Amino acid sequence: DVGTNIDIAALDVQNRVGIAEPALPEAVRRLGVTTKKANTDILMVLGLISPNGTHDQKFLSNYVNLYVKDALLRVKGVGDVQAFGQPFSMRVWLDANKLSQLGLTPADVSAAIQEQNTRLAGGSVGGPPQNGSQVFEFSVLLDGALTNEEEFRNIIVKSRDGSIVYLKDIARVELGEFAYTTRAKINGMVSSMMAINQTPGGNAVETAEGITKALEELKKSFPKDVDYKIGYETVSVVNVSINNVIHTLVEALILVTIVVFLFLQSWRATLIPVLAIPVSIIGTFIFFTFMGFSINVLTMFGFVLAIGIVVDDAIVVVEAVQHYMDHDGLSAKEATRRAMN
Repeated sequence: DVGTNIDIAALDVQNRVGIAEPALPEAVRRLGVTTKKANTDILMVLGLISPNGTHDQKFLSNYVNLYVKDALLRVKGVGDVQAFGQPFSMRVWLDANKLSQLGLTPADVSAAIQEQNTRLAGGSVGGPPQNGSQVFEFSVLLDGALTNEEEFRNIIVKSRDGSIVYLKDIARVELGEFAYTTRAKINGMVSSMMAINQTPGGNAVETAEGITKALEELKKSFPKDVDYKIGYETVSVVNVSINNVIHTLVEALILVTIVVFLFLQSWRATLIPVLAIPVSIIGTFIFFTFMGFSINVLTMFGFVLAIGIVVDDAIVVVEAVQHYMDHDGLSAKEATRRAMN
């Protein structure tokens, strides 16, 4: 509904998601459900590239998810950043024939990986019931998380009758991407793409400037042979619309000055519409905040139309007022009143 508070709406959605979450499949709950405040229209699409081909898409995608995405989400006006590239993930390719020969199932392999790739709390050292002379207490963390391909290959999947079956005996393990669903290139260069949406009611121009500034700051710490390219953005259309409004306003003032002065031969009559037109147009911006409008293509198009209407009315009214003052001898107030009737 128009006028709905976005923060309250997001909270309502989050509450309803919490109610429905127990009924969701386990895979969905494990990945998580998030609620975000963002427009459906894309503000900007950009990508990280390796101009000399030093880094592949896997590296670029992982770098985007680790360092770039969160930094852009902190920019004022950014509602969501969708990274199409996938982060690093350990890929396990099972050999169905070997599994069948050893009487194993994919569920057995999954359970073994989960059991041997964990991080557990190991208690504390120096806490109760130690004696009172112990001053410090240290927490112990058992870090059993595996970090490289070799450690995953040596996971014990089965141990029976003195024989051990390792993961490397029944599968191929390699460091890859979480999913291979997206591939992108910019000017023939491999790229990791991102789509950015702004928050509802946000200023597109200010948001785009903030994104560009954040990217330039991030670029200082980019690895060698990593750069970014903006493939699509909508702000230039808004900027063109603003320039058209300014151009139309200047043209209107010049034409009004020429037309009114040539036909009425009076600088006083000319000065009135020349001052009234910009004051009325600029004064309209005061109501933008109160009415909930923003500077966009539609509002700028409306301004162009409004300038034409104001110019037309200004010329007609000034000419009528001048006519009543010159021919009927009316005062400026009475002439204006009659001209407006």
